[in-house]
Amino acid sequence: MLKKRTINDAMSIVCIFLFLEIHYLHFMTDQPELYDNLKSLVAMVLVIPLISIACRIDLLANKKVLANPAVIHLTTQQCELMWQGEELSKISTMPVKQLLLDNPDSFAELVGSMLREAKQPGLTLKPLLIVHSMLELTKLEEEELKRLLMGIGAAKVVVVDEPEQIEAARKATIFPDLFGDA
Repeated sequence: MLKKRTINDAMSIVCIFLFLEIHYLHFMTDQPELYDNLKSLVAMVLVIPLISIACRIDLLANKKVLANPAVIHLTTQQCELMWQGEELSKISTMPVKQLLLDNPDSFAELVGSMLREAKQPGLTLKPLLIVHSMLELTKLEEEELKRLLMGIGAAKVVVVDEPEQIEAARKATIFPDLFGDA
Protein backbone atom coordinates (compact mmCIF):
# COMPACT_ATOMS: atom_id res chain seq x y z
CA MET A 1 0.00 0.00 0.00
CA LEU A 2 2.85 2.39 0.79
CA LYS A 3 4.35 1.75 -2.65
CA LYS A 4 1.05 2.68 -4.32
CA ARG A 5 0.81 5.86 -2.25
CA THR A 6 4.36 6.78 -3.28
CA ILE A 7 3.50 6.21 -6.94
CA ASN A 8 0.36 8.32 -6.52
CA ASP A 9 2.40 11.12 -4.93
CA ALA A 10 4.98 10.98 -7.74
CA MET A 11 2.22 11.12 -10.36
CA SER A 12 0.76 14.11 -8.53
CA ILE A 13 4.07 15.99 -8.73
CA VAL A 14 4.39 15.20 -12.45
CA CYS A 15 0.80 16.34 -13.10
CA ILE A 16 1.34 19.63 -11.30
CA PHE A 17 4.60 20.22 -13.18
CA LEU A 18 2.89 19.49 -16.53
CA PHE A 19 0.05 21.85 -15.68
CA LEU A 20 2.48 24.62 -14.78
CA GLU A 21 4.57 23.92 -17.89
CA ILE A 22 1.66 24.02 -20.32
CA HIS A 23 -0.13 26.98 -18.76
CA TYR A 24 2.67 29.23 -17.53
CA LEU A 25 6.31 28.16 -17.85
CA HIS A 26 6.87 26.97 -21.47
CA PHE A 27 10.35 25.60 -20.74
CA MET A 28 10.25 22.36 -22.72
CA THR A 29 8.25 23.16 -25.84
CA ASP A 30 7.26 26.30 -27.65
CA GLN A 31 4.41 25.08 -29.84
CA PRO A 32 1.12 26.93 -29.32
CA GLU A 33 -0.93 24.19 -31.04
CA LEU A 34 0.36 21.63 -28.57
CA TYR A 35 -0.56 23.89 -25.66
CA ASP A 36 -4.09 24.35 -26.92
CA ASN A 37 -4.59 20.61 -27.31
CA LEU A 38 -3.10 19.65 -23.95
CA LYS A 39 -4.57 22.38 -21.70
CA SER A 40 -7.90 20.68 -21.07
CA LEU A 41 -6.32 17.21 -20.83
CA VAL A 42 -3.80 18.27 -18.19
CA ALA A 43 -6.47 20.21 -16.30
CA MET A 44 -8.51 16.99 -16.01
CA VAL A 45 -5.48 15.10 -14.70
CA LEU A 46 -5.19 17.54 -11.78
CA VAL A 47 -7.65 15.34 -9.92
CA ILE A 48 -4.73 12.97 -9.12
CA PRO A 49 -3.10 15.40 -6.65
CA LEU A 50 -6.48 15.90 -4.98
CA ILE A 51 -6.83 12.14 -4.54
CA SER A 52 -3.30 11.98 -3.12
CA ILE A 53 -4.08 14.73 -0.60
CA ALA A 54 -7.37 13.06 0.37
CA CYS A 55 -5.55 9.74 0.93
CA ARG A 56 -3.03 11.44 3.21
CA ILE A 57 -5.79 13.15 5.22
CA ASP A 58 -7.62 9.82 5.52
CA LEU A 59 -4.43 8.12 6.73
CA LEU A 60 -3.83 10.82 9.36
CA ALA A 61 -7.44 10.63 10.57
CA ASN A 62 -7.26 6.84 10.89
CA LYS A 63 -4.01 7.09 12.87
CA LYS A 64 -5.57 9.63 15.22
CA VAL A 65 -8.66 7.46 15.79
CA LEU A 66 -6.55 4.34 16.42
CA ALA A 67 -4.33 6.22 18.87
CA ASN A 68 -7.28 7.16 21.09
CA PRO A 69 -9.91 4.39 21.23
CA ALA A 70 -12.97 4.56 23.45
CA VAL A 71 -13.19 1.54 25.77
CA ILE A 72 -16.58 0.49 27.10
CA HIS A 73 -16.80 -2.03 29.94
CA LEU A 74 -20.19 -3.74 30.14
CA THR A 75 -21.09 -5.45 33.40
CA THR A 76 -24.43 -6.77 34.57
CA GLN A 77 -25.88 -3.44 35.69
CA GLN A 78 -23.25 -0.89 34.68
CA CYS A 79 -21.61 0.69 31.63
CA GLU A 80 -18.21 2.33 32.02
CA LEU A 81 -16.60 4.47 29.32
CA MET A 82 -12.96 5.54 29.13
CA TRP A 83 -12.21 7.97 26.29
CA GLN A 84 -10.05 11.09 25.88
CA GLY A 85 -8.98 11.03 29.51
CA GLU A 86 -12.57 10.89 30.77
CA GLU A 87 -13.95 8.02 32.81
CA LEU A 88 -17.73 7.86 32.97
CA SER A 89 -19.95 5.27 34.58
CA LYS A 90 -23.70 4.85 34.34
CA ILE A 91 -25.81 2.34 36.21
CA SER A 92 -28.80 0.87 34.40
CA THR A 93 -32.11 0.18 36.14
CA MET A 94 -32.36 -3.18 34.38
CA PRO A 95 -29.61 -5.63 33.43
CA VAL A 96 -27.52 -4.40 30.50
CA LYS A 97 -28.01 -7.60 28.50
CA GLN A 98 -31.78 -7.35 28.89
CA LEU A 99 -31.61 -3.67 27.97
CA LEU A 100 -29.61 -4.54 24.86
CA LEU A 101 -32.06 -7.23 23.76
CA ASP A 102 -35.44 -5.84 24.86
CA ASN A 103 -34.93 -2.10 24.53
CA PRO A 104 -32.02 -1.37 22.16
CA ASP A 105 -32.97 2.30 21.80
CA SER A 106 -32.50 2.87 25.54
CA PHE A 107 -29.14 1.09 25.41
CA ALA A 108 -28.05 3.24 22.46
CA GLU A 109 -29.18 6.37 24.32
CA LEU A 110 -27.26 5.29 27.43
CA VAL A 111 -23.99 4.76 25.55
CA GLY A 112 -24.58 7.77 23.29
CA SER A 113 -25.05 10.08 26.26
CA MET A 114 -21.79 8.81 27.75
CA LEU A 115 -19.96 9.47 24.46
CA ARG A 116 -21.41 12.98 24.26
CA GLU A 117 -20.33 13.73 27.83
CA ALA A 118 -16.77 12.51 27.20
CA LYS A 119 -16.44 14.31 23.85
CA GLN A 120 -13.94 17.16 23.90
CA PRO A 121 -15.01 20.55 22.54
CA GLY A 122 -14.06 21.19 18.94
CA LEU A 123 -13.70 18.75 16.10
CA THR A 124 -13.77 15.14 17.29
CA LEU A 125 -13.49 12.17 14.94
CA LYS A 126 -15.72 9.12 15.26
CA PRO A 127 -14.18 6.88 17.91
CA LEU A 128 -12.99 3.32 17.63
CA LEU A 129 -15.11 1.55 20.26
CA ILE A 130 -13.56 -1.42 22.01
CA VAL A 131 -16.26 -3.12 24.06
CA HIS A 132 -15.06 -5.27 26.95
CA SER A 133 -18.14 -7.36 27.62
CA MET A 134 -18.33 -9.25 30.89
CA LEU A 135 -21.71 -10.53 29.73
CA GLU A 136 -22.10 -13.86 28.00
CA LEU A 137 -23.15 -12.61 24.56
CA THR A 138 -23.93 -14.88 21.63
CA LYS A 139 -22.66 -14.01 18.14
CA LEU A 140 -26.10 -12.65 17.22
CA GLU A 141 -26.15 -10.43 20.32
CA GLU A 142 -22.62 -9.22 19.52
CA GLU A 143 -23.74 -8.32 16.00
CA GLU A 144 -26.72 -6.41 17.42
CA LEU A 145 -24.38 -4.60 19.83
CA LYS A 146 -22.05 -3.66 16.96
CA ARG A 147 -24.99 -2.46 14.84
CA LEU A 148 -26.31 -0.26 17.66
CA LEU A 149 -22.92 1.27 18.42
CA MET A 150 -22.21 1.93 14.74
CA GLY A 151 -25.61 3.64 14.62
CA ILE A 152 -24.68 6.09 17.38
CA GLY A 153 -21.47 7.16 15.67
CA ALA A 154 -18.64 4.67 16.09
CA ALA A 155 -16.05 4.37 13.34
CA LYS A 156 -15.61 0.68 14.14
CA VAL A 157 -16.65 -1.61 16.99
CA VAL A 158 -14.55 -4.47 18.38
CA VAL A 159 -15.91 -6.75 21.11
CA VAL A 160 -13.44 -8.49 23.45
CA ASP A 161 -13.96 -10.84 26.39
CA GLU A 162 -10.84 -10.22 28.45
CA PRO A 163 -9.26 -6.89 29.53
CA GLU A 164 -5.89 -8.12 28.25
CA GLN A 165 -7.31 -8.26 24.72
CA ILE A 166 -8.09 -4.52 24.58
CA GLU A 167 -4.62 -3.39 23.47
CA ALA A 168 -4.32 -6.29 21.02
CA ALA A 169 -7.71 -5.37 19.53
CA ARG A 170 -6.62 -1.76 19.10
CA LYS A 171 -3.43 -2.79 17.32
CA ALA A 172 -5.23 -5.34 15.12
CA THR A 173 -7.94 -2.94 13.96
CA ILE A 174 -7.55 -1.78 10.38
CA PHE A 175 -9.76 0.88 8.87
CA PRO A 176 -10.62 0.67 5.19
CA ASP A 177 -8.87 3.25 3.02
CA LEU A 178 -11.00 6.09 1.72
CA PHE A 179 -9.97 5.36 -1.87
CA GLY A 180 -9.18 1.64 -1.63
CA ASP A 181 -5.50 0.99 -2.21
CA ALA A 182 -4.77 4.36 -3.78
